[in-house]
Amino acid sequence: MQLNLYFGVPLVIAFFFALVMAVQAESYKERLFKFLFWFFTFVFLKSLLYSLIGLLDVSFVKQQVGISNIEQTVVNPLYLNFYNWRYLVWHVVETGFIVFVSRFFILEKAEAERKKTKGRRIFFGVQFALLIVTTLVLLVVGLGQPVEGFSLGSEFLDRFLLGFGGRFFLGAWRIALLIWLWLSLGSIYGYTIDLLKPIYRYRPILLAYIVTEMVFHLFSILVAYYSMKGWLVLPWLSVVAMAVFSFGVQREFVADLEAKVQNLDKEKDIIIQLMRDISAIVGSGELDLDVVVKRIVDAAVRGTNARGGALLLKDAVTNRLQAKYVSGVYPPTKPFKIGDGMAVTESMLVEKFKLERIAIGEGLLGQVMEEGESIYIPDALRSSRYVQPVKEYMVVTSFIAVPLKARDNVFGVLTVIDDARSFLVNDLSLVETLAEQAAINIQQIQMYQEVLEKKQAEKEIGVAGEIQSSLVPHSFPDTDKYELYGFSIPAKGVGGDYYDYIDFGNNKIAMTMFDVSGKGVPAALIMVMIRSILRTVASLDAETKHILERLNNTIAQEIVEDRYATGFYLLYDAEKGLMNYTNAGHGPLVLYRASEDTFQFLDTEGMPVGIMPEVNYGQDFVTLESGDIAVLYTDGITEAMNLQHEEFGMERLQNVIRTYRRESAREIANKVLEEVNKFVGTAPQHDDETLLILKAK
Repeated sequence: MQLNLYFGVPLVIAFFFALVMAVQAESYKERLFKFLFWFFTFVFLKSLLYSLIGLLDVSFVKQQVGISNIEQTVVNPLYLNFYNWRYLVWHVVETGFIVFVSRFFILEKAEAERKKTKGRRIFFGVQFALLIVTTLVLLVVGLGQPVEGFSLGSEFLDRFLLGFGGRFFLGAWRIALLIWLWLSLGSIYGYTIDLLKPIYRYRPILLAYIVTEMVFHLFSILVAYYSMKGWLVLPWLSVVAMAVFSFGVQREFVADLEAKVQNLDKEKDIIIQLMRDISAIVGSGELDLDVVVKRIVDAAVRGTNARGGALLLKDAVTNRLQAKYVSGVYPPTKPFKIGDGMAVTESMLVEKFKLERIAIGEGLLGQVMEEGESIYIPDALRSSRYVQPVKEYMVVTSFIAVPLKARDNVFGVLTVIDDARSFLVNDLSLVETLAEQAAINIQQIQMYQEVLEKKQAEKEIGVAGEIQSSLVPHSFPDTDKYELYGFSIPAKGVGGDYYDYIDFGNNKIAMTMFDVSGKGVPAALIMVMIRSILRTVASLDAETKHILERLNNTIAQEIVEDRYATGFYLLYDAEKGLMNYTNAGHGPLVLYRASEDTFQFLDTEGMPVGIMPEVNYGQDFVTLESGDIAVLYTDGITEAMNLQHEEFGMERLQNVIRTYRRESAREIANKVLEEVNKFVGTAPQHDDETLLILKAK
């Protein structure tokens, strides 16, 4: 095989960029990178195929013109049908290539516009099927024919398919697809620009590629390749254009990642500020639901740059949604009549909305309540789901509504709208995060207000117990690398102990345990703060000391002086067996080493969180091996007393762990609880018993 220059240049470029795009596709898992990988792979394979079949290897002979002695060079007529057969194979392959390119971009745009794509997928699928069948038939028929005197079996087929007719049909097919692709890319606007940002940003390059391909395939109809080979350099320009596009896409993707990181930081800052505001309310002892709701809605409107936002709660009597607070301008969901000569103001729109009582399932807000799922309409002007109720006075361009729920109980809706721009996916993420944090705080404050209204101390204990129960996990991970299990038993119905874990996936987990000073609802609400802040700032990229420093700085400025919490926070990468940990005045982590049958006590410098801001915490690292057991506990375990005022103690805890070291984490935890109960007997306990066990496999 001799590699012709016409095919060699795109082959080399495609080979290099296919490798680059393969790395990008594997790293980022983005469809655009996968498409570009297959694009350059397709270019490489078809260039290789054309070289293998010797597409440009043509035999010429001298032929006398008429009765004159003038001779001209023409293609050897004995091989003409064979050459035309190869050219037809080229046309079919090129058509398949254009179908592949057009399909990707046209479907991407349709999906961004939230249009149904089933019909388009079938349309392109049928084209692929026809081309595959045609290719197989051509190869089966052609490969069995002698080069000299090649024929498809009839003079008509030789003249039509191998001649101008076949070229015209396939070439026109490709040009029609390229025109459709041009029109599709040229009509990207509105919110789809953000969803197709790399494509839109480098659209001029794609349009240049399309123009080059259209000119190229027009030549393929009008000119036999062997009579003028020069036009075959046009694919060079196409491949170079797509190479430039690929380079630009990579740059755009990196920039988009950086923007997402910035948006995530912004989202965290908004959540942390909200928690500080709510912490101040909790610290003041007022527990005013109206103030908390206002802070939540204002944070949502400010974070999304919305025109207006509202929080609606379900009325326990009517079972209908009613606006609790509105920030900015939020239009009513139903049309309304006004008197002659009366001017409609923004405040009138808001008041009309506040007066509405929305049934479950009624309109978009009612649907969110009924289904418990967010509704995100980036382009309300083009969406059939959003009905403009007061379009004479306000036209909504984008809409987000998110449920407020706790344990699948939906009790409200947080919503924002805009009348000038489209909300982005980042805005949806922020509102959902705010709604998740808001739901916890609103529900707990509502429960606490119910306690105050009824003035029942027993009710307070029950409410705080529900708060505590809602915070701690009730299921635990069990992977091929580690297993986890824990429990917390309050001494008097409600306690101040809190434990949690955050599963980051890929066998990476964060574990935490806190012992909050005090009891009852105030202590439980401090747990809510700790949980909310930790789940906001926790990250695989941040060291444990920085996480506790951020937690401490956030709550130390807000909670009263006699409210603080000892705690322990760790990150564990089970794939590497590496643990990073920080202690905030809590008891040390007990680590049993299976290979040595010994115990280690892991501790770092640091005072309890909430006492004072700007505290520096220490940290350390340790490696776990198979069979090692890490134990977090509160003093309710080690200081549990029997009737003789003897403490259970660390030594007994170690003996239980050593005795049942080959059992599961769940079984070890249950055995510890069993031995503690057996030891204390009927003696009353005055502290919570909390235990969390991690066992490496």
